[in-house]
Amino acid sequence: MSKINNNIVHVTFDIGLLLKAIEAILEIAAGIGLIFVTPEVMRNLGAFITEYMANAPMADKLAEFANSFSVDAQRFVVFYMLSHGIVKMVVIAMLWRQKLWAYPTSVAMFAFFIVYQIYHYETIHSAILIILTVLDIIMIVLTILEYRRLKLEGKWS
Repeated sequence: MSKINNNIVHVTFDIGLLLKAIEAILEIAAGIGLIFVTPEVMRNLGAFITEYMANAPMADKLAEFANSFSVDAQRFVVFYMLSHGIVKMVVIAMLWRQKLWAYPTSVAMFAFFIVYQIYHYETIHSAILIILTVLDIIMIVLTILEYRRLKLEGKWS
């Protein structure tokens, strides 16, 4: 690759990492926020969605989720959001520090997220999951290109 292409890959990779870091921060914040949301609050939200947002896209699915929100579901979602966000932030921080092990680890992590998101898409059909999946595919490609660039530049032995 030429020097210009290397720079484009590096800058695009850093922008991708920034976007993924923002996503991870939002997941962590959502996980923390959901600690304080009771099933009763979720049922009230379901009633609000049913009454005032009945024609909104995915209103039925959101209302169904809110109405079936249990303490067990709350614990799972809190655990998922926090663990997902924290793991992602650790790997992103190590990529920014150019730690060799973080590159294959992040490719595996993003691939796992893709599989999970595709599986989950089958149940909720959320466009957000498609967007996240496309971003994860782009990040895998950028991570591999950045890894190769750093190896060619002799950043690691």
